[in-house]
Amino acid sequence: MVNMLIASKEIFKDAKIFNNISKCSENMRIVAVCFDKKETIEILNKGNIDIAWIDLSDVSEMDLLNYVNEKQRHKYERSILMTIDSFNKNDKRNKMIYDYIIKGNTDEEFIYKIKSMIENKDMDVKRNKVENELRYIGYNQKYVGTNYLIETILELYKARKLMLDNLQRDIYPIIARKYNKSVNNIKCNIRRATECMYYECESNILQKYFGFYYDTKPNAKTVALTVLHKII
Repeated sequence: MVNMLIASKEIFKDAKIFNNISKCSENMRIVAVCFDKKETIEILNKGNIDIAWIDLSDVSEMDLLNYVNEKQRHKYERSILMTIDSFNKNDKRNKMIYDYIIKGNTDEEFIYKIKSMIENKDMDVKRNKVENELRYIGYNQKYVGTNYLIETILELYKARKLMLDNLQRDIYPIIARKYNKSVNNIKCNIRRATECMYYECESNILQKYFGFYYDTKPNAKTVALTVLHKII
């Protein structure tokens, strides 16, 4: 779930925008609404949110850089949508800023940017969860095959495929195009990373994780679907 902060003095004057934001994604919830700079900075520094829309004239990019602590600045990379009066192409973009919305722009453009930011952050959250799951069962993230497996699981998540007949036919071609590799290269690297995982991980951990009765080496499909079920 993606937690959102809204910082605006006008939000309750335009119920349409508020309602549209609320309906942007089933993976998003509005957890805080602020009306001034002090409260906005305080909530950002608590780190309990994932994305923010800031529509306050007294909050600038420099305020975010000066008052949001370093740990949270890293977390909020490409996570803040700012409403501004005009855009100066010579301005240096703050890494926390996902995008800008110019005052007076259409509701459709605003909602599109909110949805895009939510989807972007949702995938970041899911990627972290996938990495943690694979790390737990012994995958070495220095192996390129581990990265391909992460991408495979994320593609399954985006497609909402909780069951799948053939990774090589349905998913590996997507990964191959992304990295300009052959499908066989993707398959072999994932298999190699999985074999290394099997020999490096304790058998009792694998048995418990996958629900095996015996010491069994899982294949890539079993790993991908098991991790997918756990992260959702």
